[in-house]
Amino acid sequence: MFPKRAVCGMVLRRSCHMNEEKDRMTSEKKGWLLLKELLTQEPGEDTWRAMLALLGMWPVEAKREQIIRRVVQHLSTWDESLRRAHPEDCWVDFPNGEPSHVWPLVRGFDLSGLEIGLEEIRILSQSPHAKQLTELRLSNNNIGDQGIEMLATSPYLSALKRLDISGNQLGEKGLEALAGSEVLGRIQVLQLDTNALGDKGLSILSHGPLDALEELYLCDNQIGDEGIEALVSARGLENLRVLDLWNNKLTAKGVKAIAECPSLRSLEVLQLRENQMGQEGAAFIAQSPHLCTLKELHLWGNAIGPEGVTSLVQSPVAENLQVLDLSSNQLGVRGAEAIAAAPSLSSLSHLYLGENDLGAEGLKILIDAPSLSFLRVLSMWSNHIGDEGLKFLKSSPASEMLEVLDLSHNQIGLQGLKALVNSPLMQNLKVLNLAMNGLGVSGRARLQEVFPHIKIVA
Repeated sequence: MFPKRAVCGMVLRRSCHMNEEKDRMTSEKKGWLLLKELLTQEPGEDTWRAMLALLGMWPVEAKREQIIRRVVQHLSTWDESLRRAHPEDCWVDFPNGEPSHVWPLVRGFDLSGLEIGLEEIRILSQSPHAKQLTELRLSNNNIGDQGIEMLATSPYLSALKRLDISGNQLGEKGLEALAGSEVLGRIQVLQLDTNALGDKGLSILSHGPLDALEELYLCDNQIGDEGIEALVSARGLENLRVLDLWNNKLTAKGVKAIAECPSLRSLEVLQLRENQMGQEGAAFIAQSPHLCTLKELHLWGNAIGPEGVTSLVQSPVAENLQVLDLSSNQLGVRGAEAIAAAPSLSSLSHLYLGENDLGAEGLKILIDAPSLSFLRVLSMWSNHIGDEGLKFLKSSPASEMLEVLDLSHNQIGLQGLKALVNSPLMQNLKVLNLAMNGLGVSGRARLQEVFPHIKIVA
């Protein structure tokens, strides 16, 4: 027979084991219920983050592989760009050790701004774990030419479709390696912002295989007309849908090269903010037979003036535009009149006209224009509208659809607030920006109290 103390010990241990087993089973059951709920949700970032977190701490190690396989199958119907993770989600000790058990779910690896060096790039580019990656984000890491050469020659990045190497001090050697690699020939989305590429760098890239390219981001790269002429002469731009050239050195000559390029007939988004195209550049876009597929056109800060906007909004290019940004373009009231009278802006839902000296008269012209009756977003920041302008926010075609109105920095005071309160426009509005108008905390609070359904920014 066992001593009484030994029997008690055995019972206690058995009891503890049973409690642990019960807790484990309860935890597993909760995990399954949560997972089943997540698998019924629509694809989205919140669902993805919750799924990663749940599976990362799954209670039963023995069943993880089976569960991961099931979830991988479920995620096969998702857009792969949603399946992006950071090291803390899936490879905590990167570049050391091994990825965690959730790695098979991951398709995009985000290493942006993590001071990644050549050693990390070497390990990643030589790791079989990289074979499943369709997206790699490496922006702002200064990996330079050597790092790009490692990526370009990696035998394990054959599935890569999206590559962000913005802010990495690329030179000619790195660009030559990228342009000469099979990796580039499979890339659909390429982000090269802030790399000081210049005309020569873009010319080097233009000699590479660009056939798969759908989106190209070249913001802040000191690119001039010569570089753009090299790009539009390149082969394989027929699939390009997005071209971003924000903050470069394009004049009307470079814009003409874009407008006359037949390979850009599939382009949907053209970003030319803060270049030097002027009125002549706007006319070249308006006359283009190849840019009629554009849905978004961003021309902030190009000094196109009222003549430029007139030619633009009266052209076939304007017919399919959904987003038009003409902020800081010296439009004046004449520009507002041209926009209001345009016959082909019925598809437009977002219109940005900040800092154009439109005044109260310009606001009235736009808000009463039947051609703008489908606008959902209207930005009129810094236009000297004042209290007088808000008196015109009465019932109008635009008021029926408008959801976001930006009137920041417009010298609006108490009288303007009273006009807003009595405007039918406020009934459908979701966001109202009144920042930099001197309304203060109390003015914002009073307005928010009257219109709790609107997000008031002041």
